[in-house]
Parts: sequence; C-alpha cells; structure tokens
Amino acid sequence: MKITIVLGAFLPVPPVMGGAIEKSWLALAQEFVSRNHDVTIISRALPQWARHEIVDGIRHLRLRGFDTPRSLLWLKILDLLYSLRVRRALPAADILVTNTFWLPLLIRDPSRGKIYVHVGRHPKGQMPLYGKAARLQTPSRDVADAIKGETPSSAQRVIAIPYPRPQTISAGAPPPLEARAKIVLYVGRVHPEKGVHLLVEAFARLRRSDFSDWKLTIVGSTDAREGGGGEAYLRQLRQSAGVSGCANFCLSLAGHARRNFWSRAARSHDARLRCARF
Repeated sequence: MKITIVLGAFLPVPPVMGGAIEKSWLALAQEFVSRNHDVTIISRALPQWARHEIVDGIRHLRLRGFDTPRSLLWLKILDLLYSLRVRRALPAADILVTNTFWLPLLIRDPSRGKIYVHVGRHPKGQMPLYGKAARLQTPSRDVADAIKGETPSSAQRVIAIPYPRPQTISAGAPPPLEARAKIVLYVGRVHPEKGVHLLVEAFARLRRSDFSDWKLTIVGSTDAREGGGGEAYLRQLRQSAGVSGCANFCLSLAGHARRNFWSRAARSHDARLRCARF
C-alpha cells in the first residue's frame, strides 16, 4: 500500500525537539517499510534537513511550519496555514494518516487516500467535523470512549491502539534492579498538558514517606517554541519540588543531547515515565 503520514506544523521529524506522536509514527513508518509498503512522511521543515529525501526507505517531504504559539486560537490559525500547504503537496495514496486539526476537513480528493485521523487527546467538540474519516484512532480507551460519547454515530469507526513500545536503546542487558540508582526519569515536553506539575507534587509527597531516598529527574524543554510551558511553569515546578529537592531538572539539553541522556539513563534508572493528561 501507499501510506502518507502527515505530522503537525510545530515539531520536526526526526524528532529532535521531542514529540511522542512524531517518535511513534516514525517508528511505525519504519515498520510499514519493512513490510514492503510505500511510505511518505510530511512534517515541519528545519534548515538542517533537506526538503525532499529518502531515509531508510521512508520518503520525507518537509514543509514550512511554525514555532508553537502560546495562544490556542493562533495555534489553530497556524495549523490551518500548514494544512493548506500540506493539501497542495499530498501524493496519491491508499491511506492518509492525519495529525492536524484541519487537514481531514480540507481533503476532497479520494485519490489522496482513505482518511485515518489520529486523535491523541480528549476531543473538544471537533469530532462531528470528521464524518468523512474512515478511521478515528486513539492511543487509549478513555479517549475512544470520549469520542463515542461526543459522536455516537462514529462508534464503528473508532479504535484504540496504544503507542508502539519503544525500541530497546541499551547495547546490553541493564544492571539488576538492586544495582540501579533510585531515580525515576521523565523525558518529554515540560508543559501543563503533560501533567508534569502533578508528577512533581505527587513525588514530593512520596518523599515524605517511604521513598525519602528516591529522586525524580525531569529532562525536556520548557521553551514555548519547542512546546514547553515557559519560565512561569518552570518556577511552579521548582516551587512544588520545594526544599526537599525531590526533582532534578535538566531543561537546557538540545534534542540529540536529550537522546544521549536517555540512552545512558535507561541502563541505570529504576523507572521511566511517559506523562500525558487525556
């Protein structure tokens, strides 16, 4: 099959600025290629990458995108501009996977593929707009149930498929649990949408009980241009961590440095977290 995967306007592929959706769909694209499918990924352009290239059998088409704005209204406007660019660039396909708000509404040409809408978060009233979609896929049953509640007529088109399990990134077997540092590692965007403040608050409480010798390490960006929550949110997190010093913040690492940190930490930390507020 010919499969086109359209990712959002704000994060690039390769996912050097983070993004669970970007990482997951890149991994899935690699799997599709291994099964002899023809795969195109459309994503945000950055100066260091070619606008058109083929890497590991995946055809990449990169279009001008945007830094993530603070205003939700402005975000939707920028998403519309990006989606219009994408519509003009879409190749013929059997399946069109969409990760933008507007694109499923803009597609009129069936030769671009059956529309497969990835719904990564709780719906906010937009689901009735996606009546032409062949499939509405979510990463959790909770979100799937919310979609069905919002548009009961879509129930047969809704499916919950979790994100793929990350590939093993350590060269050898990790050390036994008793030999690892008592550290919980979070890697991702540091933003209220991810509930990182809830994580820090909960960990601060645990530190006052039987987990006094455990630490929490948070690795990610608070830069709003990279989808972070900004300096005010960072101050809130530090305040929640309090004098107990329960959290260690590694926030200025660039994308490749975050990946290297993750690779080293994966062998030595007791637990790793993926946070999301659905």
